[in-house]
Amino acid sequence: MRKIVVENYNPKWAHAFNELKAAYETHIDMELRIEHVGSTSVPGLAAKPIIDIDIVVTTKEEVLKLIDALEELGYIHQGELGIPGRHAFKRSIEDVPLMYEHHSKWPAHHLYVVYEDSLAFKNHMTLKDYLMAHEDAVKEYSELKLALAHKYPHDIDMYVKEKTPFITRVLSACEFTPEEVDEITKMNE
Repeated sequence: MRKIVVENYNPKWAHAFNELKAAYETHIDMELRIEHVGSTSVPGLAAKPIIDIDIVVTTKEEVLKLIDALEELGYIHQGELGIPGRHAFKRSIEDVPLMYEHHSKWPAHHLYVVYEDSLAFKNHMTLKDYLMAHEDAVKEYSELKLALAHKYPHDIDMYVKEKTPFITRVLSACEFTPEEVDEITKMNE
């Protein structure tokens, strides 16, 4: 059983994202919008040391092209996993993305292809933007995450469930509709 590890913010996370972004831009033959999302993208925020990456698309054709391109780099397409508009990918081995010029292991990361108009992407960007603008919320969320990792060191479901009210409170303050907030809550259950 994996232990949930939450660390204080590390500036190396931004560097790791930039390396991965450059790898995708170099090895995928299409115009890409790539966003660093999740807790590692917010300076000062405690986080699990796993980089969250959204590759943003507008059409199904782009999704299909990216599935093929990412599989060539060693990713395995997992589908939406219950979150509409967000396709998840996992690494087949730690060396993914596979590239001959890169010989060390890549940092732990979650990779998603998301539709620009999806609730999943709106959630990611709104939460990030809010935290970037509210230092007090960064402190509160950091403390919550550190406490939950201590309380539930081996129960990711409870960790996620108990941090969801913070997220939905922020999204409600950012004019998400009650229906959108309910859907995000269900995604996190």
